Amino acid sequence: MCVVYLFMLPMKAFDITNITGVLRAGGDSRMASIIDLSCQWIIAVPLTFLTALVLGAPVAVVCLCIQSENVCKCPWGLVRLRSRKWINDVTVGAAHDQSFSAAPSAGRRWTGRSGSAAARTGTATTSPGRATPTCCPPIRSTPPPPGMTGEWPPPGGISSPKGITPRF
Repeated sequence: MCVVYLFMLPMKAFDITNITGVLRAGGDSRMASIIDLSCQWIIAVPLTFLTALVLGAPVAVVCLCIQSENVCKCPWGLVRLRSRKWINDVTVGAAHDQSFSAAPSAGRRWTGRSGSAAARTGTATTSPGRATPTCCPPIRSTPPPPGMTGEWPPPGGISSPKGITPRF
């Protein structure tokens, strides 16, 4: 069984990277789903059922039939990858989308980090050239909780449940 998986691993790694990484990220999720599901349900599942339950084949042959979907996906995915039909601009609608605006919402100001120059002067609204979503309030800086000052080691030291203070 391990030998079957060892030889099928490079093909499976290519399929995962190609289908999940490249095709779906490139906006071709329809073809990625077709390649993924058709190879599994048309090739691998019937072939595994046939070898395991009908023919009573050894476990290594059944494992090879389970991994046979990769043999189908690899050439089909490679053809789709080289055709360059998967390249779609998935950012086209984002620049003209109505849910984003260049100005902040009325009455809301982005204060930035508490130590930033914009927060000290009170001039910060949004980052220049960045869109602010109108559906969500801007992120505001809050003071750290008591005892979380960022100093290390903290004043008073660190104590374990038994009262032992570690040395630094």
